[in-house]
Amino acid sequence: MSSHPQSLLCLVVKLLKCRFARYSIALLATTACAPISQEPPTPFTLHPSTFILNSQTPTPGWSIAPISAYQVGDEIYCIHQLTPPDGMVAQVISKLEGSITLLLPKPAPNSAPTVSHYILGKTWNWNSDPKLTFLKSLDEIADQLKTATPLKLAAAQK
Repeated sequence: MSSHPQSLLCLVVKLLKCRFARYSIALLATTACAPISQEPPTPFTLHPSTFILNSQTPTPGWSIAPISAYQVGDEIYCIHQLTPPDGMVAQVISKLEGSITLLLPKPAPNSAPTVSHYILGKTWNWNSDPKLTFLKSLDEIADQLKTATPLKLAAAQK
């Protein structure tokens, strides 16, 4: 028997409606109150959080796009893909800016997650920002990703 107050009340009402006490047991055994509709628990509210990265490229026209993100312990791994420019371009060091927007739980005040940016597709041999990690393939962080939790990327705004 449920200990919920509405279920108990329903049971008492059904017993009172019964004309004879000997029918009470049959009534209890064969009928039950309709299940009480409970509000589903409030879904975990996720908020968009945008993280920006800057780098330099050997030529203009390079683009960067987020491809995935993972929660690895207390850290967030953001994976990006570089794409080279089409055709001939000037050989001049250029600035590249990218961003990734993730749906994350609202952080506590004055707390920001530790974010690591991993970038695939680099073809030059220097790194202008030590905060960025350039990978030849995801195999380099495969062990960390085995136990990671995938995070949802927010839809790109047009």
